Amino acid sequence: MAQNTSDHLTYLMSVPLANLTDLGNLRQWDNLKVGFEGNLVWVKDFTYAQLNSVTVKSIPSKQIYTVNEGKLYPQNSLLPAGNMPTPLWTPIQRAIALDMPLLNHHFFGIDDKIPFQLVPSDIEKPPVGMLLSIATLENAASNIAEIRLAPLQWIMLNETEAFVLGTPLLPLQAPVFWRKNNFLIPVGYDFDLHILVDTMDTIINPGASNWVVWHTNSTYYLFKKQMFVPLSLGSIRLTHRTNP
Repeated sequence: MAQNTSDHLTYLMSVPLANLTDLGNLRQWDNLKVGFEGNLVWVKDFTYAQLNSVTVKSIPSKQIYTVNEGKLYPQNSLLPAGNMPTPLWTPIQRAIALDMPLLNHHFFGIDDKIPFQLVPSDIEKPPVGMLLSIATLENAASNIAEIRLAPLQWIMLNETEAFVLGTPLLPLQAPVFWRKNNFLIPVGYDFDLHILVDTMDTIINPGASNWVVWHTNSTYYLFKKQMFVPLSLGSIRLTHRTNP
């Protein structure tokens, strides 16, 4: 019996981020995954039957694609429109809330309804910060030219730890962080729900006066941006004297 080759194709759909609520009815299919990239919401893993259902056909402003060797082909087109997107894919029930109004940017109870957490990610992000011991930082500052330290700022976290911010970072072995808005996130991790990043930044950090440094366990701490000082051997030793 001949097989339907349509069942073996990879299908993707995109809609503008502003039309996210139009995807609510897709939650009935738990095989689907959702990713956020720029101003678009991507949905993947459709079966041929799902793609041709009334549910999908009724979604406005959608674009349907097939994937071949990493290239996106608009439906019924032989010319590629670009590469397959590589967002952080999340199961649709988690990515799209059952009660969509909960995504209101002014709803302060959002974290009670939709967990906001870090998950491992293999998408490379350029590091802009590092967490290290003050002893290691002082030793490095003693052996590195001042011009190399000049672009960097730092803050003393406690009696033993410091956080350095700026680029290029020091050539030291230490946990490093990348930046999204005012969030400093461990390299190798990303938020599972990208659409909530701006909302949570506003809730956690109104006025954007803090850097929000995240742990891999999805907890965080805040530091006033104005408390960071230029990195130099002198500033490290002065801070030690004033913070015994």
